[in-house]
Amino acid sequence: MISVAQYLGIYAKAKDLTPIRRVNAERICNAMNRVIALGIQEGLLFPNSPATKHQISTDVGGFRPEDCKTGAPFSKHKEALAGDLYAGLDDKIGQWVIKSMKDKNSALYKLALELDLAFEHPDATVGKISRWLHIQIGTPKSGNRVYHP
Repeated sequence: MISVAQYLGIYAKAKDLTPIRRVNAERICNAMNRVIALGIQEGLLFPNSPATKHQISTDVGGFRPEDCKTGAPFSKHKEALAGDLYAGLDDKIGQWVIKSMKDKNSALYKLALELDLAFEHPDATVGKISRWLHIQIGTPKSGNRVYHP
């Protein structure tokens, strides 16, 4: 499970980590941990990232300060409302999200509604050496809970 300290990572002392963003960090960690727990119940593995030694994908997979060059200028990461879970080399986690979010009776779909979660489409979360699962609180303007950035 992911701690707030792991989520904040190298940016734990960033000057723009406001009290509101600290509360947001707790919320997104809770959400990610609940997604992980559901996935584990359904037989998935959520491995530790080789880069971080825990389930956040990279040093910029959690909170990002406003001056971080990674990601979009108004990224949910910069408000501590998004996180990237390491998803390994295959696409099992991403395919689980796609399948679950199409099934309005699935536990993940219900959790997404309860917590107002959205996920980047797995096609958009492929790096040079691994994949990640982007989870955020708040749906994008499209209203889609699985979306292409």
